[in-house]
Amino acid sequence: MAVGDVLGTPFEFWKKENVAQYLRDDKLVIKDFSYGDVGFPAGFYSDDTATMICLAESLIEKDFNIDDQFERYRQWYQNGHATPFKDRCYGIGQQTLKSLAKKIDLNKMDGTDVTAGGNGCLMRCAPIGLYYRGNYKDIKEKSLLSSYLTHNYNIAGWACVVLNSIISLVAEGTPRNNILPEIQSIFGNTLPNEIQDVLDINYISINNYEYPVSGYSVDTLRIAIWAWLTSKNYIDGITKVILLGNDTDTFAAVTGAIAGCYYGYDSIAREYAEKVINNDYIVNLAEKIYNKQNANNFNVPSL
Repeated sequence: MAVGDVLGTPFEFWKKENVAQYLRDDKLVIKDFSYGDVGFPAGFYSDDTATMICLAESLIEKDFNIDDQFERYRQWYQNGHATPFKDRCYGIGQQTLKSLAKKIDLNKMDGTDVTAGGNGCLMRCAPIGLYYRGNYKDIKEKSLLSSYLTHNYNIAGWACVVLNSIISLVAEGTPRNNILPEIQSIFGNTLPNEIQDVLDINYISINNYEYPVSGYSVDTLRIAIWAWLTSKNYIDGITKVILLGNDTDTFAAVTGAIAGCYYGYDSIAREYAEKVINNDYIVNLAEKIYNKQNANNFNVPSL
């Protein structure tokens, strides 16, 4: 997930024509870049990975604790926790900022805010899919609650449920072509229609991607599933979504979460993986999440 984020961040909000022109002359590499007067070091990751780290740390130290997750996100945006900068956050979305700027109210986490459908919850949620793999009741419940902390919309929450279910089924060894039908079988008529439509698409038949390309959670989920199901390897899937332009860091992060799980960490070229800032720390978190180890036998070291 972090590798996808790092590869996609330099192209964030580029037009697809400009991305295509760039990648005709250069391959995807991890190097320093700049936005205006601000320079970013090679291996820099965005809010996608930083908030994912916050969630992973919370699961390891506190199991599933909404208050702890919320506080870690606040420490991220206020003090730069889990970021490459270490003293300030980068890339926070307006919906996330609005949610973290006020006190958490569990009674209002009901999925009814139709204005909160962005992909800010989807980009960070992958640790839940690994931590609760095989337990789809927990995957559904925890994905929805965790997403509602910042994106209190049922559809955004269900996008997280689907992503985490894909990750769980991949980790359990389910064949790729069976995964979307299996999700439909697991959740049945509880799936919202908009999510059901995403699962019904014949992705293999899509040659040119013509669905909406945006930061809406459903659009991002659809893009990631398409890239994964039609890719030949990890970097092929990442390249596909970056070539779409727009919200490239999150498209690539969500695709990377699925494709990385499917193809395996060792399938990612060292020139990419080892250049991610805090790579060793992130790998350590992933191993602990996968092994379901918590605060009783593991303390998260400081970044």
